Amino acid sequence: MLHKTTLMLSLCLIPAATFAAPAGAPSRSEGAGAQILAQQQRTPATPRASTPRTFARGEVLPEAYRAKPVKNPYHQGLTPPKRTQQWVQVGRSFYLIDRANGEVADRVDP
Repeated sequence: MLHKTTLMLSLCLIPAATFAAPAGAPSRSEGAGAQILAQQQRTPATPRASTPRTFARGEVLPEAYRAKPVKNPYHQGLTPPKRTQQWVQVGRSFYLIDRANGEVADRVDP
């Protein structure tokens, strides 16, 4: 019995602020719905996929967009490129570009 009395005395000596919720935490009276809403407001929004930029004839296609060359233009319904040109796909569009400088010669949208 001495052990239970000691425990009860120990709990009585601990300040009430120790058992309080951390600052900024929702109180119990707010309910689960308010807690979920507070959590959603703290969570940053995920970035959405943007549509790729389109390029016109004569513009230079940046090197980052040249990473996806079309291996067989016939399967995509494209004309065969000259030796100095290649087809690349950006999003859903196909661009015929100069291999040396990336200048756009033609664009095909499906």
